[in-house]
Amino acid sequence: MIEVSLSVHELVDFVLRTGSIDTRYFNLETMQEGTRLHNIYQSKQGPNYISELPLNGYIEFDEYNVFLHGRADGIIVEDEKVIIEEIKTTNMPLEKFFEENKDWHLGQAVCYGYLYCKEHDVDEAEVCLTYISQVDEGVIKKSFKYTFQEFKNALIGYLLKYLNFQRILTKRHKEMVESFKKYSFPFESKRKGQDELISSVDEALKTKEIYFIEASTGIGKTISTIYGTFDEIANEHLNKVFYLCPKNSGFDSSINAFKILCEGKFKFIASTLSAKEKECPFKLDRPCTPKFCPYAENFYYREREALFEIIANESIIDLSIIRYYSEKHKICPFEFNLDVLLYSDFIVCDLNYVFNPTSYLKRFFEMPDKTYFSAALVDESHNFLSRTRDMYSISLSYEDFKTTRKIYDALGDKKIKNLTKNINHDFRLFESMEEDDFEMEVQQFDETFIKHLKKLREVMLDYKEKNPDFNENQCRAFSLNLKTFLDIYQMVDETFVLYIKKEDNDLNISIQSIDPSKFVRERLSQFESTVFFSATLTPFEFYENTILGRNNVKSLAIPSPFDPDNFKVMVNNTLSVKYKDRESTISDIAKQINAYVNCRIGNYLVFVPSFAYLELLRKYFYNDERFVFQEKNMSANQTQEFLEDFKIDPEVSRVGVCVLGGSFSEGIDLIGSRLIGAVIVGVGIPQINKENDRIKEYYDSIELNGFEFSYTYPGINKVMQAMGRVIRTKDDKGSVLLIDNRLLWQKYKDTILKNRPYVVVKNENDIEKELKTFYKK
Repeated sequence: MIEVSLSVHELVDFVLRTGSIDTRYFNLETMQEGTRLHNIYQSKQGPNYISELPLNGYIEFDEYNVFLHGRADGIIVEDEKVIIEEIKTTNMPLEKFFEENKDWHLGQAVCYGYLYCKEHDVDEAEVCLTYISQVDEGVIKKSFKYTFQEFKNALIGYLLKYLNFQRILTKRHKEMVESFKKYSFPFESKRKGQDELISSVDEALKTKEIYFIEASTGIGKTISTIYGTFDEIANEHLNKVFYLCPKNSGFDSSINAFKILCEGKFKFIASTLSAKEKECPFKLDRPCTPKFCPYAENFYYREREALFEIIANESIIDLSIIRYYSEKHKICPFEFNLDVLLYSDFIVCDLNYVFNPTSYLKRFFEMPDKTYFSAALVDESHNFLSRTRDMYSISLSYEDFKTTRKIYDALGDKKIKNLTKNINHDFRLFESMEEDDFEMEVQQFDETFIKHLKKLREVMLDYKEKNPDFNENQCRAFSLNLKTFLDIYQMVDETFVLYIKKEDNDLNISIQSIDPSKFVRERLSQFESTVFFSATLTPFEFYENTILGRNNVKSLAIPSPFDPDNFKVMVNNTLSVKYKDRESTISDIAKQINAYVNCRIGNYLVFVPSFAYLELLRKYFYNDERFVFQEKNMSANQTQEFLEDFKIDPEVSRVGVCVLGGSFSEGIDLIGSRLIGAVIVGVGIPQINKENDRIKEYYDSIELNGFEFSYTYPGINKVMQAMGRVIRTKDDKGSVLLIDNRLLWQKYKDTILKNRPYVVVKNENDIEKELKTFYKK
C-alpha cells in the first residue's frame, strides 16, 4: 500500500471548507484575537480537560494507508464519557458563523474523534463545537454524538472526496523522485567551480548545517544551488525548499533555472509568491469581501477545481500561471497562490515571507499539526542584514496619526475621540522638547504613551468589528503600522535603539533594530539546513556575525571561472575622497574619469559616494552629451529608460553617473558591449551619522570592531557589488578604475583586491597607457 501522511487541516480544509473570502471577519487581527480568546478559554477549564492534545493514527483506504495526524483543541474525559471539543472564535454573529461553517468545523472534530477513539478503544464520543464571540466574548456550544463506526464512516467519506487529488500528488511526487535519481545535470559540462558549489549545498543539507558560500558571477549560482538539493529530496529527507530572493531579478533568474531543469527532464512543482498588491486584480483598491470583489465570492468552493487543474498540469507556477487559473475560475490570485504553495516542492519568494515578524508564512512555520522538512537557499545574502534590520525597525509618524485622527473624529466615536486626544497630547509633548529639528535617543518610551497606543489599537479593532463595512485605507494602514510598532516594542532589548526624531515638519517615534540575529536564528531553527550565498560575502566574519550572531559556521569561497586577463583593475591611491577633501580633489578626479572614458568608445558607469558628490561632478560634464546622471527617487520606468541608453556596440559613448550602493550598483546585467568599464570613486563608507554610530557602539559593546562592522565592511560590500557589474559572462571584457587613497590599506587589499591582479595608476597618462595595452590583447 502507498503510505501517505495527511494532517487533519489538509484533509478537512480541502474537502469541506466553503464560503467566501471576507476580511471583515477573517484577517490578521481576528486571527490573533482568536488565539488570545482560545488560550483564555482553555486555561479556565477543569482538571479533566486536556488541551492541544496531539493525535495520530492510520486508516486504510483503497491503495492508501493514510497516516492522519493533528492536534485537538480539547478532550474532556469524565467517568466514561468522552467529549471532543473544537473551539472557534469570530466577530460575526455566532449562530450565523455556525450555520455557514458547521460542516467544516464538524469535520475537524470528527477526525479527532476517530483518532482518539481508535487509540483509546472507545466505542462512542460526543463532539462539542464551542463558539466564542470576539465582540462580547459570549459563548455558544453545539453538541453531536457519534459512535466510533460513525466517525470512521464520515472520515472515509472525506477521504473519498480527497482521493483523486491525492492520486495526483502521489503521481507528481513519484515522478519527481524518479527523475532526480535518473537524470543528471542538464548541461554536458559544468563551469569551473560549479561542481564544488553543488557538492557544498548537498553537504550542507546532509549534515543539517548552515553554510556561507561566496560564488563569483558566472559560476551559475542559481541552478547549482537548486540542483544541489535534488539528492536529499530524492532520498525523502526534504519535502520543501525555499529559494529566497531580495529582488525581482532573483525571481527571474530562479524561474529561468527551473525552466532549464524542466527541459532537462526533471519533474517538480516550483511556485513563486509575489506581493499581494502585485497579484490583486484591483491593486488592493477595494475591500476583500464578496460584496466588493467577485474573486472573493465563494472562493473556497471554486478553488478546489482550480487546485486540481494547476497541480495536475503545471510544473513552474509563476505569476502569469496563477493569473490564468485565477481568471478562469474567478478566484483571488493571492489566496490561491498561498494554497498552491502547500503542494509545491520549491517556493521562490521574498525574504519577507520567511523572516518578517508580521508577514511570514504562518502556514509553514506555525501549524502545530503539520511538519515540513524544509531547507532555505538565501540568494544575494550580502543584502540580508540590511533587509532584516528593516523588518524589525518601525516608526510612528505624527502626521499619519493626525490624518487618521481626523477620519475617526468625523465618525463621532467617543472612545476613539478621547484616546486620539490623549495621544495627540503625548505627541505634542515630544514635539515641544526642541523647537527645531532634533533627534534624541531614549531608554524607553513613556509608559503612558504606550498604554494609550495599546488602548487605541483595541478600540480601533472594536470599532472595526462592530462596523465591518468600515474600510478606510488610511485607518487600515495606520492600524497595521500601529500593531507592528507595538509587536516590535515587546521584543525590544539591547539589540534595539529607541529614538524620537523631528525632521521635515514631522515627528517620528522610532524603533531601530541593530542586531536582528536572535530572531533570524529562531526562524532558521525551523529549517533542516540553510545556505547563504552571494557573489560577495567577504569577509565571512562580518556576514556570519551580523546574520547569525556567531562565526563558527562553515564557509566557502569559490573563485571566478572567468579568464582574469579579461578584467583590468586599476587603482589610484593618490586622491582623497574623504568629505573634507572633496572640493580640493574633485577636479583631478573628473580629469581621470574623462581620460578613462576617452580611451575607447563604449558604455561606462561611474559610481560616486552620494547625490551631493554627483551634483559636484555634474558641473564638470554639464555640456558633455555622453554623460547621463542618476536622479533621486527614479521610478521603475525611469530606471529602465536609463539602462536602455546602454546600447550594444554604440557609435557614441554613454557614461552613466550613479550613486554607489544605489539601484545601479547591483542586480543589473549589462552584458557584453553594453558595459565595458566602471569608475568607482571612494571606498563606499556609509555616511557618518547617529544611526550608524549606534551600530558602531553596539558592536564595540560585544567586543567586535564597531567601526569596521558599521562603516568599513558595508562600504566594501558596495564597492565589490559595483565592480561585479562589469564582467557578467565568460565572453565579457572590461576594466575598472578605483579611486581613493585608502585602497591599498591592508583591510581593502585583503577584501576588495583579494585574488585580483591590479595595477597602480597615478594620473591620466598612466590610465591611458594601461588601457591601451589592455585593449591590444
